Amino acid sequence: MDYFGNLMGMSEVAINFVKVADFLQEDYPNLEVCMGNGTPIHVFQWQCEGTISIHQDRGVKCEDPDFIEKARQFITKAKEMHAGLVLTPEYSFPYGILDEIIDDKNKWPEAEKLWCLGTQGESRV
Repeated sequence: MDYFGNLMGMSEVAINFVKVADFLQEDYPNLEVCMGNGTPIHVFQWQCEGTISIHQDRGVKCEDPDFIEKARQFITKAKEMHAGLVLTPEYSFPYGILDEIIDDKNKWPEAEKLWCLGTQGESRV
């Protein structure tokens, strides 16, 4: 159980860690950030700001509509830039925008691109 679980008096949750390599087996992706061929890597990082709230059942979130729209625009800009590495701070990226990306293949990262989106807390119960 993490620090916030103890702090907020939340019930204990079992976490299973699975290595990505177990899913990929021998079909590893060729990521631009790992090629080491001297080609510049375009890194795009979101340094966001907003008022967060902590909910025992829903986790850490910023639900301001302007903040959510900025997250959407960040992804649009990352696609336009063809960024090789896209980063957001932990607990920052709205799950709703992640759902939009998952549901629309046009919003997915291009081949060889790596997106590390540290999502806000979310209850999927």
